Amino acid sequence: SLFGRINKKWKTYADTPSFLCINNMIVRKLALISFPNYRFLKISLNLTTYLAKYKLKNLVKDSHLSHAHNIFPDGFIANYCYKKYGLSYIVTMRDQRKIINNKWRKRVTADILDHAYAVTVISKHHKNKLKNITSNKIHLIPHGIEKDILLKGEKKSKKEYLDIIIIAEMIELKHIDWVISAFNSLVTKKKCRLFIVGDGPLREKINNQCSGNKNIKLFGQIPREKVLQLLDNTDIFVLPSFPESFGVVFLEAMAKKNAVIGIRDSGVCGLFREGEEILIASPTLLSVSPPASIKS
Repeated sequence: SLFGRINKKWKTYADTPSFLCINNMIVRKLALISFPNYRFLKISLNLTTYLAKYKLKNLVKDSHLSHAHNIFPDGFIANYCYKKYGLSYIVTMRDQRKIINNKWRKRVTADILDHAYAVTVISKHHKNKLKNITSNKIHLIPHGIEKDILLKGEKKSKKEYLDIIIIAEMIELKHIDWVISAFNSLVTKKKCRLFIVGDGPLREKINNQCSGNKNIKLFGQIPREKVLQLLDNTDIFVLPSFPESFGVVFLEAMAKKNAVIGIRDSGVCGLFREGEEILIASPTLLSVSPPASIKS
């Protein structure tokens, strides 16, 4: 509440009620003591469970199973409740950035996964990451999309332009600049256009990179319905996001019969046949320019 007076994001958290009832579901807010640096993760997690111990004890009384949607902090708290009160838990790994090269975190991650009733992941590369950490069976359960967004019939074959689209938040890990650089260097007989959908802190930088190319159009943040309408008429979807936990937008683009380009060991890579259902490029993360495999 104190920090909410000086920061809009913190104010949103501070104003969230501690108790909600939505569609007969009870939603309770658990205060997370969090520091901005992973070096303090151990301190923040132990503080969180200590300060919430009475609330957790009351929650466990009426529960038969808990589902942790990440290893940290969710899995840590679920593991605490299991050891303290015997409450079984399922843990899902959603973010590969949470696996950090640190002895304490690796040891705690293994402990969380080993004691889980079940371990689930949403992508194949996540499964490969966890194989060396736990002996527990890992279940691959990818995200899905609604059947009604599947494009009926064929795409328009006779078009003046080949339309390429990227849909992403304008942040570093999405590597939108790679796509723009690759597009600007295209040499092709067919006319091409690039549509960029999204907004974020790098908006001004991306605007500057696009200036002078009349075949690049920025849409900003638009409703999902309009995004799906755009995908109806585009030809190629590209998202060189790395690391990417899954990216449902890949499935939505495929449902709209776009050719899809992604990055190895990220997003939906490993769920589809390379070269047949999806094109995969290898990331060169230390380079400021797009990888040659993306340019080609």
